[in-house]
Amino acid sequence: MKKLLMTTLLFTVACTTATKSGQQKSETKNSVALNTGFIATPVAQWDKSECRTPSNKYDKHSWKALVSEANACLKSNKWSNVEEIGYELSRRDTKSPWGPYYLGLKAESENALERALWMAELTVKRAPNMGIVHFQKGRILWKKEAFTESLEAFTKSLQLDPNMIDAHLFVGQIHFRDQSYAKAALHFQSVLRARPRDPTALMGLAECNIQSSDGRGAIEYLERGGRHCPTDPIFLIRQAFVYENLLNDGAKALEVYTFIQNEYKNGKYQRVLDFDLEKKISDLKMSIHGNRSLAGSGQGGIRK
Repeated sequence: MKKLLMTTLLFTVACTTATKSGQQKSETKNSVALNTGFIATPVAQWDKSECRTPSNKYDKHSWKALVSEANACLKSNKWSNVEEIGYELSRRDTKSPWGPYYLGLKAESENALERALWMAELTVKRAPNMGIVHFQKGRILWKKEAFTESLEAFTKSLQLDPNMIDAHLFVGQIHFRDQSYAKAALHFQSVLRARPRDPTALMGLAECNIQSSDGRGAIEYLERGGRHCPTDPIFLIRQAFVYENLLNDGAKALEVYTFIQNEYKNGKYQRVLDFDLEKKISDLKMSIHGNRSLAGSGQGGIRK
């Protein structure tokens, strides 16, 4: 029996997508660290476009202005500024969640996950009714591969803020990992209602359909993903898989694989494949030719 899943789960999509702030960035996602690069910034309407306030001027800013500055520095990967703002916020108000929130992000950027988790837990303690702080804790637990605990944190964040789309993305993957495909699909659909072009949600729904042997349903999501993510052949690769293994359409699978091969020759794709594309095409050609020969000779059945 052929495997329905790709090795190491499924979510390996690399293409240009819109961030929460509307900017464009290139993202590569994998089965363990999907979207862990996403950082939710509190109070988005305070966001600034630049991180340029000298650190010796931070004490002149209101806490709202500092949060806005920190968000701009996050987007610019100016982690020393983020850290300084975190310390300034902590110094001003020992009960505010935002000091440890930003200090935790700084720790995470250095892969100091134990410190990041400690900061996340302190943030939750100070603001237990804010979805974003539970989301941040869930992200750290996800990075530590504590998936059960991360699911609890993400679930709590969604209870407090059902519109936290990236929490749906994580929860969908955790349910998929646990083979709860119907639950996973519900969360991926929640993502698509807010972000119809999200490549991870499209791939997730395609794979949920593959697990239920709904080839046509899978093709629908894979085609949508391919249109919105043309720089990565993964959606086409999975289409070819579905045509060959679920829809028993070897000719269509061969057509898709051949198209992929030509696009590689044209330099369109950079993904390193985990299978021999030329051999795959050759094997499919032989299989299709052999089936046609058997059909033409009337020997398609098995003699007893």
